[in-house]
Amino acid sequence: MTSRQEELQQHVWERLWSQPVSYEWDSVSETVYQQLTALSGGLNGLHIAEAGSGTGKISLRLAKEGAKVTLIDYSQQALANSQAAFQQEGLSADYLLADIREIPLPDHSVDLTWNAGVLEHFSHEEQVRIVQEMIRITKPGGLLVILTPSAASLPYRLGKFAAERSGRWMYGQETPVVSMEQVFRDAGLTLLKESPIGFLDSLAFLDFIAGSGPLKEIARQWYDSLEETERQALPGYLLCSVGQNASPPSEGMTSSEQPLASAPKVDPKAIMDRIVQAQQLIREYHEQAEGTSSEELLKFQQVETSTWLPLVLILDQLIQERAAVGAQTRVLDIGPAYGTLLLFSALLGAECYGLDNTAEYWPEEPAAKYGMQWIKRDIEAAGIPGSAHYDIVLLTSVLEHLRFNPLPVLRDIHARLIPQGSLLLTTPWKRYVDPLSPAKDFTELPDYSSQTAVDAANVSQAAQEITSIKLYSIDEIYALAEAAGFRIQSLQPFNSYLQAWLIKK
Repeated sequence: MTSRQEELQQHVWERLWSQPVSYEWDSVSETVYQQLTALSGGLNGLHIAEAGSGTGKISLRLAKEGAKVTLIDYSQQALANSQAAFQQEGLSADYLLADIREIPLPDHSVDLTWNAGVLEHFSHEEQVRIVQEMIRITKPGGLLVILTPSAASLPYRLGKFAAERSGRWMYGQETPVVSMEQVFRDAGLTLLKESPIGFLDSLAFLDFIAGSGPLKEIARQWYDSLEETERQALPGYLLCSVGQNASPPSEGMTSSEQPLASAPKVDPKAIMDRIVQAQQLIREYHEQAEGTSSEELLKFQQVETSTWLPLVLILDQLIQERAAVGAQTRVLDIGPAYGTLLLFSALLGAECYGLDNTAEYWPEEPAAKYGMQWIKRDIEAAGIPGSAHYDIVLLTSVLEHLRFNPLPVLRDIHARLIPQGSLLLTTPWKRYVDPLSPAKDFTELPDYSSQTAVDAANVSQAAQEITSIKLYSIDEIYALAEAAGFRIQSLQPFNSYLQAWLIKK
């Protein structure tokens, strides 16, 4: 951006902030607030800096939730508006009149640095410089969250085009963003995740098109009729790009000189090679123990790979991200069967534990060689033993076999995860496997008690096989996650199975 363009852009914002500013809560603010809350895992006590704060409306909400807030903007009027709003609510904040390319804050002084609707007004080089400043002020392990208008959002693009043609666009130079990955890479930061959010928010831009009211209403009704997985496939107004400041600067080096440690980029082929390696090692140990090759084991391994492949990519990412900052991952696999995922995790350096109600499939020799510990346990009757906490819990093809209401099991898992720990879960998808048959909601399943356990044990084998599978819908997974204290990071069908990544709130 040239100095003339900068002057014009600054004039745009000064003109906007000089007009009356509404601090009424709106849907876009709610979308951004929900995203920041989910990513931070809890706002109370965090030092959060908004780099390009504008009205400061969302930061005001963050302060209400207990965050320590710093607002940074080059508009004196914008900061004055924010300060008046904070004072009216009896809240305090730090206000910095500054260019966000040179933020007057100490290195590594902020837990989370973010902005929304800012970087799209700058050139690539300036975006890199801003992100580098955000990295510098963010503590090791802290998050950077950048929200920009998504180039994939059709309602936003159409409305913006119409407004520019009619001379009603009031936000100056604004370039929709396809991805922030290259900016992050050039700034020395790994892009942890990126996703478009706020589809309904994008519909407001259709107001720039005359007569679009009926279309907006139809779009809202259509969106409300979709299942959550379909909604997630729709490009929203905002592109949320998340990075993490992975390491402190080495002694004697400035933050700009220090290379940031980061997890390797996901390589699906390399991940599949490690899965095949783990399966091959397990087959070899079983063949040595049994003296013959096991066709049954080979078929089982082919099936298991096809049911949880997407979660393997997440598992690999989580372990490698922790390894990149020098942390070991503790993994608990509930119902591990032959132990493929545990051995996969162990080969990545994780500390691994298996919990199952049968010892039939345990690979004892590889368990001993790779430090995997196994415990025989009925998870419904006795819960998770010990008092250790885990970074990741695996629950693959187990939920459907639980005979009782699964909430106590999920709450037990929640209690034994570290803050922001992950539960990776797969279960057959009712809509695909058996959509027409009547099925009890999980709330109708009996609660566990010693008597119900005895009654279940007395059911004939044939009847037990029929009643042992509980098929789940997407809505039930959402309800279970919420009731057990998780937020859903991702949920998708894959090869007739639901794949869920749940994070402890």
